Parts: sequence; structure tokens; C-alpha cells
Amino acid sequence: MKPHRSILRFSMALFASCLLFGFINYVDFTRSEFFLDGNYRHGFPFTFYWHGSWVGHGFIWLGMLGDLVVIGTVGAAIGWYWKKISKRPSGQM
Repeated sequence: MKPHRSILRFSMALFASCLLFGFINYVDFTRSEFFLDGNYRHGFPFTFYWHGSWVGHGFIWLGMLGDLVVIGTVGAAIGWYWKKISKRPSGQM
């Protein structure tokens, strides 16, 4: 296999992982919850942003780092699996 195909495959897998987790976090962030003095936490799989009426708002940097690690790991796993199934002969499953 040519090296540029492998790089392209893993780049596409990482992009797909970013899209997947971006969509999940968008849905999580825009969900409708309304409490006058509620404290909301957003992020999947780790909380990376919180806000509330009395306490303010802010980023949770460790949660954001954890999310980036998960996105990279899932992207690498998708790329690895894609590489494994593309090496099989066409008659095998």
C-alpha cells in the first residue's frame, strides 16, 4: 500500500470522528433546559463547558483535553479498521 493512501485514510477517519463528536456535542449544547438558577454542564463524553445563572460560566480544560484524546483515539481506531478491511481479498468477509 502506498503511504499517501494510508495518510489520506487516517485523515478521513479523523475527520469523520470530529464530525461525529461535533454533532453529538452540538445536540448536547442546544438541548432545551430551562431553570432559573440551574447549573448546566455540556460536553460528550467529558464535560468541557458549564454555565449557570448565579455562578457564571467557563471552560473545563481537562474535559476538553479528554474529549480531544477520545476523538483522536476513535479516529485512529476507524482508520485502523478501515485499513484492515481494505487489505482483505474481495472474496473473504
